[in-house]
Amino acid sequence: MSPMRKLIVSEFVTLDGVMQAPGGKDEDLDGGFEHGGWTWPYWHDDIGKGFVVLMKDVDALCLARCPPGMSKQESANLFA
Repeated sequence: MSPMRKLIVSEFVTLDGVMQAPGGKDEDLDGGFEHGGWTWPYWHDDIGKGFVVLMKDVDALCLARCPPGMSKQESANLFA
């Protein structure tokens, strides 16, 4: 039996639960969202360094997006 692997989740999330990648202000406008790029004013090199430390020994990387043609809410409902 192989050993259980460790799952590490790294997210960009606001205190009120908005999750969004650190893209530009026009990145994610679904549902009338008008605050894209909110992470940029808070970015600093230590975040990048910490991410490199987390990623240097990974066996796999899972990047998630909504399936084509499915809204974020529909995608989220699959896991509710």
